Amino acid sequence: MSDINEIYCVDCGKFISTEEKEDICGDIKCIAGSYEDGYYYGKEDVFYCKECAAKRGLE
Repeated sequence: MSDINEIYCVDCGKFISTEEKEDICGDIKCIAGSYEDGYYYGKEDVFYCKECAAKRGLE
């Protein structure tokens, strides 16, 4: 069994990716979309789409 997590931009709600975490080994892999389409801001533990990240001066 695995956990599925869909990732959306915290500002505009645009879909970024879907990731799957395997229960046994704990590995996380992207199964839809792409991490390249977003920006992870670790300080707040959120994702932004490229456009919203640029507006915030994060990229």
